[in-house]
Amino acid sequence: MRMAIESPDPKRHASGVAEALIARRVARLGVPIAFEVPTPSGRTCDVDIRSGDVRLCLHVKHLAAVVARTPRRHTRMPGALMSLARHSRRVVLAIEWEPGHSPADVRHAATDAERLLDRGSVGDEARLHARDGSVIGRARIIAPTDSRQAVVIAGIPDRGALDGAERLLRKAYVQFMPKAHNVIVVAGIASDSGAFADALAGAPIERWDRFPHRGERMAHGRAPDGFWSGHAHPGSALAAWLSLDETPRFTCWMRDGMEPPAAVLRLCQRVFGTAPERLR
Repeated sequence: MRMAIESPDPKRHASGVAEALIARRVARLGVPIAFEVPTPSGRTCDVDIRSGDVRLCLHVKHLAAVVARTPRRHTRMPGALMSLARHSRRVVLAIEWEPGHSPADVRHAATDAERLLDRGSVGDEARLHARDGSVIGRARIIAPTDSRQAVVIAGIPDRGALDGAERLLRKAYVQFMPKAHNVIVVAGIASDSGAFADALAGAPIERWDRFPHRGERMAHGRAPDGFWSGHAHPGSALAAWLSLDETPRFTCWMRDGMEPPAAVLRLCQRVFGTAPERLR
């Protein structure tokens, strides 16, 4: 683990940081922990934790940042674009824009994004125009949200993040330890957590075969292309995401339709500092 932390390779370094954070939390619990434990298939489990009759095997990966950010992270989103978060449409709106334009041009661009919120479906994208008609950004509805109104985020995720997450899930699955409860742990920048969730549960889609919730005009669901869709990968029921931006923080998910033992869920909560949430 120390070699991974000190490695110049960003992937090994990030995985090492994740393992170190887990090790620190487990040390406080006073339960046995081991690293790089061989599996019967000749591969290794990154972190092996035992507590009573529960054996938790963690497979730690790093999702390289592939999101093209426009603007750079230090550039504050203009108020006219942030004000779109007051829209009543309960979706996540991702926005990219070119900094340096006049407030009037940004307000004009915001009207394009507002029209997208008014009429667009999940996955739809619109160009954002200045007053002279030039394109100064774009916006995309990327998912529904449980929030009471729109959620506006900076930067539109690239398909590359989703592809990368899918590769990591497949790679981790072949490392699973038999007769243990395996958890896939992926570390990355906070804005890529949605790509990891989509890789697990399937891409958000609009469902015409379901009734929408009260106050909504469209029902939403997941495409059957996720790592956890249907009967795919039956040995996988738990996953965790570690956001490496600023203060590292874990998010833990469990597969919809599966019910891991209560002792396993309690150990996950102690290890990751948060209870596993059902991913739908």
